[in-house]
Amino acid sequence: MRTALIAEGLVLVAITYLSARAGQEDSSVRRALAWIGGIAFLPLSVWAFAERREYWDGSGGIARMFHSPNITGWAIAIVRRWRWRCAA
Repeated sequence: MRTALIAEGLVLVAITYLSARAGQEDSSVRRALAWIGGIAFLPLSVWAFAERREYWDGSGGIARMFHSPNITGWAIAIVRRWRWRCAA
């Protein structure tokens, strides 16, 4: 469970980095973050899918997807993304 949550969090960080660019006159830091996110997105997504797959194979199905740590992790990632975007 813990590794699945870590994998999901890293996928969200990769998505955030991938969307760091805001325009043509971006700084080199934003361009570097976008490249890091783009390179990391696919392998991290495969890892997150593989980790999460065990929940669908076992009993519980969709009920386990809405477990409290999952919701908390997604909420923190979404709020951080929103605050970072508003600050830019």
